[in-house]
Amino acid sequence: MDSRDQSGVSATEKKSKEAEHKLEEEEEERVELESYKEDVTPARKRPRDRRSGANFLSRVLFVWLDALFCTGVKHDLQEDDLSLCPEEVESERLYKKFNKHWQFELERHNSGKKPRLFMALIKTSWWRFIIQGILITFEVILLNCQPIVLGYLSGFFAQLGTLNLAEQVNNTECYSNVPLEIVSTRDAYLFAGGLVLLALLSLLVHAHAFLIGQKMGMLWRVTATTAIHKKLLSLSQVTIGKISAGHVINLSSNDVHRFDMALQFFHYVWIAPFQATAFCYLVYVKFGWSAFIGVFFMILTIISFNFLLPNFSPIIGLRQRGSQTNVCMS
Repeated sequence: MDSRDQSGVSATEKKSKEAEHKLEEEEEERVELESYKEDVTPARKRPRDRRSGANFLSRVLFVWLDALFCTGVKHDLQEDDLSLCPEEVESERLYKKFNKHWQFELERHNSGKKPRLFMALIKTSWWRFIIQGILITFEVILLNCQPIVLGYLSGFFAQLGTLNLAEQVNNTECYSNVPLEIVSTRDAYLFAGGLVLLALLSLLVHAHAFLIGQKMGMLWRVTATTAIHKKLLSLSQVTIGKISAGHVINLSSNDVHRFDMALQFFHYVWIAPFQATAFCYLVYVKFGWSAFIGVFFMILTIISFNFLLPNFSPIIGLRQRGSQTNVCMS
């Protein structure tokens, strides 16, 4: 009887284990089916490019970003909350435009001239490059006008202080110190309003100029990365074997990011001489020839700093890495 009881108990345990194993298999199948349904189920339709459907005022004041900010306040942004990329940033489309201009540069190379990658990239988005240059020039003009307007405004308060002092001491000599062109209160209000308006306009123009520069940097990065990929696919196995993977990764991950900074500040290279000339003229009108001494030392400081910094930066980097190594070892 004991052997029968033991065999009955073992059979029952075996059946229970089989039932549990079957339930576990069914649960795994159910989880796999649900995950498959989630993968097959189409995602929520992402909104189209918000900026393309915005009006002129919304684009100028960046109002088209308010909907995205409101969504980010409600919950963390998901992929479905982001709008679709416009067609102008598609890699294949950018590469076709770039390749057309690059083939022209290769024809120059066949005639003995050096191909110019920069010109080929410029031609792919030349109108953005021109608009950015116009905006930065306008920004520099606005920034140079601010101290002039501020000078007229401060002249009103200086004139007001001189008149008050003359009234208090009743001295006619103080009246003689007042300039002939007396600034009225109405003009002072106009100068104050103009100063605020210049600050707002320069801020707005600066934002749009740098936005265009960042967008051009992104377009050039996508174009360069696509060109590298297409070039690697067209090479033979022997040639690919001579190229290290680290070199390709460095080109597509580090070097192409230099476009972002270069395109934001490129126009200042040719604007700087004109700005310096206007600055020297204004300082000369105000202070005379003695102002050029300060301008000379300022230019000398900038030139020496640009020449010395590349020589000292490796030494500074080695010292910083050495100090970090000592901290880690300690």
